[in-house]
Amino acid sequence: MKISYSSHDKLFKKKLEGLLRSFSGNRGKILRSAFTALPWANVDFLSSLKKSSFKKIAIVGIGGSSLGLKALSQSLNKDDSVIFLDNVDPDFLESQFKKLKLKQTLFVLISKSGSTIEVLSISKWLIKKVGAARNFIAITDNEDSPLGRLAKKHKIPVFHSEKEIPGRFSVLSIVGLLPAVLLGIHPNKLLEGAREASWPAAYTLACYQYLHFIKGKNITVLFPYCESLSTFADWYIQLLSESIGKTKKIGITPIKAIGVKDQHSILQLFLDGPDDKFYIFIKPESYAAKEEKIPGDLPAGRQEKFSFQNLFDAEYEGVKCAFVKTKKSFVEISIPKVSTQTMGSLLFLFELQVAFLGKLFKVNTETQPAVELSKKITKSLL
Repeated sequence: MKISYSSHDKLFKKKLEGLLRSFSGNRGKILRSAFTALPWANVDFLSSLKKSSFKKIAIVGIGGSSLGLKALSQSLNKDDSVIFLDNVDPDFLESQFKKLKLKQTLFVLISKSGSTIEVLSISKWLIKKVGAARNFIAITDNEDSPLGRLAKKHKIPVFHSEKEIPGRFSVLSIVGLLPAVLLGIHPNKLLEGAREASWPAAYTLACYQYLHFIKGKNITVLFPYCESLSTFADWYIQLLSESIGKTKKIGITPIKAIGVKDQHSILQLFLDGPDDKFYIFIKPESYAAKEEKIPGDLPAGRQEKFSFQNLFDAEYEGVKCAFVKTKKSFVEISIPKVSTQTMGSLLFLFELQVAFLGKLFKVNTETQPAVELSKKITKSLL
């Protein structure tokens, strides 16, 4: 993985150098967060599990209980094997339910607290519809919670998640790894990639983002030039929003754009609109797909000149050069390719980056008081 930055003036560089001198102290602070130990956790019991024999896996989880696995399933081409029941929109539930053959589906019920009302409601509905305990497993950090009691009542196996790890930092814990194993994703390769993530690089990225926020760039655009990283961007949106948005004056608004298609929807705003954004590009150096040439009006016997990868790479370079010419601030993250190991590295890098941001902003990245408030009001209305 290579990370490079757009140019900046001398004052910015001086402030950056000052922040970078605090790396060791801030590293010591975030080491107190339980998620930082996950890449070195013993997951032998997961390695001994096999890919699910069920034709389909349905994840009943919301927010941090599903977004990390969504990012993994899309990026590693497991979408055909999994479906996410992550909303209580009645039309959505009905449409998703129609896609399932109940007896051939394993339902994974995930709520770390065990009291997430959306997960509980969908779980109760499914148990009534399906009936058989063999079609269910549950993941929670509290057996005495409503989900824990529901599982016990219906003899559903329960796997314990780590209570001290917030959902949005849990993708490399059992919350993300157990379903990943059932999808055929090797947990040790994910964790190996996570161990390769650079702590200094994560801190440097946090410092850049922090300093740009101070300069008025309170919007961060995650801009993967890779369709399979679209849900990775969704995962990062939750991670950044819930971790940093804690006061009226502190909070970075994350949005996503996907290359190249969003060049035709939002690029105009990026280049000519308000200069209030910091951009993070992510681009693989190579692709798994066979290189296909684009047919052209060429004389017989001559080979076509360009492939789709040539076109894709040229479009990316064109946009990047336009950002340079218009003096936009950005970081470029180059990965060898999208793989299990690379995804482990990306996920942990951004978790570290957001944790470091929390120390720079002096906010607690592991709470979400406003979310809890809305949950209480929802329950009172019911």
